[in-house]
Amino acid sequence: MKARPEDDPNATQGEGAGVVGSFPGSSIFPFTLGMGAFFVVLALVFGIWFLVPGLGLAAWALLGATAEGRRGGHV
Repeated sequence: MKARPEDDPNATQGEGAGVVGSFPGSSIFPFTLGMGAFFVVLALVFGIWFLVPGLGLAAWALLGATAEGRRGGHV
């Protein structure tokens, strides 16, 4: 493995500069997962019928986020 600039005590800041990486774009799936979790908690308080849409939203969010992460970009 090649020596890294941070291992050299005399290195400058410019030697360690480079591409930081890419960040994912905006996505609806974190919000959808949060709403699914919210409905699951509501099912504990108000009734079991809230569980069906909550689990449906959570499953949709997990599948959608996985597909979006594998393909890159929007699904």
